[in-house]
Amino acid sequence: MRKRTVIELSLIVPLLFVGIHVWQRGFNRPVNPNPPEENEEPSAHRVQDLIRRTPSAPPAPGPATAPTPPPALETPQPSLVTLQVLEADGSIPVDAVLVFSPDGSLYESAPLGLLTLSADPGTLTLQASATDGAALRLSEAHTLRLEPGERHTLQIRLPPAERPHADPGFALLPGEDYALITEILPGSPAQLAGLQPGDAVIAVDGVPTASLNAEQLETLLFGPQDEPVRLSLILQHDNGEFEEVEALVNRLTTP
Repeated sequence: MRKRTVIELSLIVPLLFVGIHVWQRGFNRPVNPNPPEENEEPSAHRVQDLIRRTPSAPPAPGPATAPTPPPALETPQPSLVTLQVLEADGSIPVDAVLVFSPDGSLYESAPLGLLTLSADPGTLTLQASATDGAALRLSEAHTLRLEPGERHTLQIRLPPAERPHADPGFALLPGEDYALITEILPGSPAQLAGLQPGDAVIAVDGVPTASLNAEQLETLLFGPQDEPVRLSLILQHDNGEFEEVEALVNRLTTP
């Protein structure tokens, strides 16, 4: 009986030792707190990892499109100006007329004083000139404010032409009551009118000559060449009688 007991213990001890060793190995193994379940879907992080690791195909090229051109700039419509240049009395000028701007940006001839201009919107200043022989006549400057596409009509008046001046061809001596004709140039309008030295002139163009000095008398006689001078005279006839008469004497350049 004792012998049997010893044999059983000798068999149980090794088995017990092996069991303890196996149990210790299982105890020291790290335990996963979240053991994977069957058929578990991969997490979002793993999906993103798979996407980053998978090479993506380049996008298919789309249809070629032409570049969009920049919007075109609108050009403002020009303004039209109809210009009429007239003489001071309203008549059409017979001399050559030029229309210009003082800044030199415009210089056009205007036959018979008529001209149509196309100008950019803004401020436009115009002036006209005419030539009488060697004399230049300039009009006043006119300024217009032009809007795109507008039409303007402008009238410019030239200053009157300065007419050449002359005298009737005789000299006067000042006097207290009247002026005396002292000298008459040969071939002058005064000689052709029949005036003689010694004739008394009491008025020139209605202005009394009494008490006027020589310079004032000369000013009365000197005037526009194409206008006659009106003289009021006292003539003494051969019979000694006096007569007050009026005479129109032309003013012309004397030789």
